[in-house]
Amino acid sequence: MWSIVAAAVAGAVAMPAERGILRAPNAEIIGPAVKFKLEWDFSGSTDLDVCISAPNLNASVYIAIGFSGPKVPKQGMMDSDIVWAYPTADGKGAIETMYSNQSAGYPGATPTLSISQPSFSLSDGTMKACFTRPLKSGHNPIANGQAVIWAIGPLADGKPTYHGADGHDPTGQTQTHRSDEVPAMKWT
Repeated sequence: MWSIVAAAVAGAVAMPAERGILRAPNAEIIGPAVKFKLEWDFSGSTDLDVCISAPNLNASVYIAIGFSGPKVPKQGMMDSDIVWAYPTADGKGAIETMYSNQSAGYPGATPTLSISQPSFSLSDGTMKACFTRPLKSGHNPIANGQAVIWAIGPLADGKPTYHGADGHDPTGQTQTHRSDEVPAMKWT
């Protein structure tokens, strides 16, 4: 089992030991083909607790979630605050924030999303990452109607790389690498 150790900074985050199971009243499978799950709950009036997970994974991949602006067709990764999590060679793990100002490719723009209370695990093939984000942090504050994207991709030299492409499928039943076709979120 992988677990984590750290202090929150936009970009890289070192993690404390794995948090307990989030008892989120809100959970949705946003990637049906791979059972990519998003769980969330409001932490007071200023923060959102988030967990993402997917089964049948190993230490050679990462999982990621992106928070975008209002849902628009063919958005891709454009204007997305991204949080990705992956196992590290030292047996711990990493959770990092990124920002994409383009619709595809490596998200190389300056991240402004801050996260806290990160945790990561890879146990019995299920990869799970949890964190807390301020509702009003990053390029995209949390709001109803917001687009959410997800990805599972390979690691190269211990770092996330391009996740691959899947064809258009509004049902998500054939998308195994990523999707920008998740219905607009209703957070509340």
